[in-house]
Amino acid sequence: SLFNNFELENKQNEFLEELENNKGTYDEKSIVLQNTSKTRAKELSERFNAKLRSINNGKFATLTLPNDITILDVVKDDGNKVILNEFTIDYKAKIADFEIEDNSSEFTTESPNYEVYDELYERQTYLDYINIGDAWKNNSMGNNRTIAVIDTGIDTDHIEFQGRISEYSYNATEDKIVKDYVLEDGSYDWSLVEDEQGHGTAVTGVIGASMDSVGITGILPKVNILTIKAECDSEGVFKRTSDLVYGYYYAIERDVDIVNMSFAYEYKIKTKSPFNLPSQLAVDSDIITVAAAGNY
Repeated sequence: SLFNNFELENKQNEFLEELENNKGTYDEKSIVLQNTSKTRAKELSERFNAKLRSINNGKFATLTLPNDITILDVVKDDGNKVILNEFTIDYKAKIADFEIEDNSSEFTTESPNYEVYDELYERQTYLDYINIGDAWKNNSMGNNRTIAVIDTGIDTDHIEFQGRISEYSYNATEDKIVKDYVLEDGSYDWSLVEDEQGHGTAVTGVIGASMDSVGITGILPKVNILTIKAECDSEGVFKRTSDLVYGYYYAIERDVDIVNMSFAYEYKIKTKSPFNLPSQLAVDSDIITVAAAGNY
């Protein structure tokens, strides 16, 4: 009908406007499919001759378009009007970093009543605000718990994490699990999750650095660490938010106790957040998710 044609054209124009206004903030070669199915995702991948990637149940998937086409080309094609409501833009996320300010005069604090020998512990004033000593005294140090840190990776040789980085750690961009890649000497290929940017190592240190007389003390100094790495540039911008979403689903699949996501994702008002469904799945799976509020 004329009304339906008007609605489809209006949707197409809105989509084109969003793409044009936000160039540079999304992956032009990627289309995100949310709340889809394996069958439908396969149909769409064949339609655009795109590389298909999806989670196990098929509800979240991405199409990587061939070299000669972008998402803008797909949306401009009038023949695709009827399926645009199935598409989501793959915006880029950015690490959530911060600068420490001296607000000590604003708080009444008391240092944790717990003996710690780490050389930099006295500079960790943020621990004074959360009564962490009370938890440590009750042996709540992360024993027999696993936290997934979705970030830029980890310094796999760092003394603070030795023996606690899981071999199930995952490169979400390359879709590779460390334990599946063994080197000639029989060791795992830890380079898959090696941190070239630095943010993931710093975040993991705040969470889980050992209480070992070296460096700092983590909030959970005995926690097991599942590192989930996504490709990120030197400025802290992740190439695709979808990599982070795949990492989130992987963490849930591994049945971790906690997921940490220290990054900011500024999705647009017309775009459905790809974190809605996995966040609900995490809640239903009794997994605690901690997400950064961002710097805004």
